[in-house]
Amino acid sequence: MQIAYVQDLTMSRRRYSLSPHVYVCEFKTSYILLDCSSDRYLRFTGQQYDWFAEIRQADDRSSTSDAATRFAHRLLAMKLITRHQPEGLDLSPRVRPYPRTSLYDLSPDAAPRLQCRTIAAFLHAFAVATHIRRNNHLGQTLASARKWMAVALPSRSAEEIQDLTWRFHSITPYVFTSHEACFFRSLVLLKFLSLMGVSANWEFGVRPLPFSAHCWIEHDGMVLNDHLGHVSEYKKIMSV
Repeated sequence: MQIAYVQDLTMSRRRYSLSPHVYVCEFKTSYILLDCSSDRYLRFTGQQYDWFAEIRQADDRSSTSDAATRFAHRLLAMKLITRHQPEGLDLSPRVRPYPRTSLYDLSPDAAPRLQCRTIAAFLHAFAVATHIRRNNHLGQTLASARKWMAVALPSRSAEEIQDLTWRFHSITPYVFTSHEACFFRSLVLLKFLSLMGVSANWEFGVRPLPFSAHCWIEHDGMVLNDHLGHVSEYKKIMSV
């Protein structure tokens, strides 16, 4: 499945732009929005799809219908969009290219060797992720994740990163239950890798019918905690 960047509502003279905490993904007959400030997804279909398309293309008051203008006022009140600023701040959500492969397509050269440092890092990551899940909304969680990735970290080879991730996966059966969501698993893995000197990427995707949301961790085009075939069912809406 080809992943395309979603264009911003704002292009030079247009009247509206996405709020900084909102990400949008366009499908053939629907838009799906992710509002990070309220931990929710919204889906626009039918007339709402048409109105939102009008709003995206608006460059002056006469270019939108009365219904689309009223819909824009609702979106402004919900803080999903904002009026375009003269300086032209680019708020368009950009997603990374689609991954090329998955760690699950490979096999470890040998059984992962667990070391005290590995176990300590896992437990630390698990504790941090648990605290964040209980006390933070999505926007705050993403801010924490970006701080982890922004720290200057020593470089590691692809083989080292794969080995570290295999060690992580060798511990998870003893800690995670089968009901642990992809969000929490990914959060723990992201923190674990940052503690081990790896800055990975957190990807979010959606599919429209039936609606479903998913997330996973990538590094240099490789999915680290899911199968490539599974993530291919989702169109990326946000890259962290």
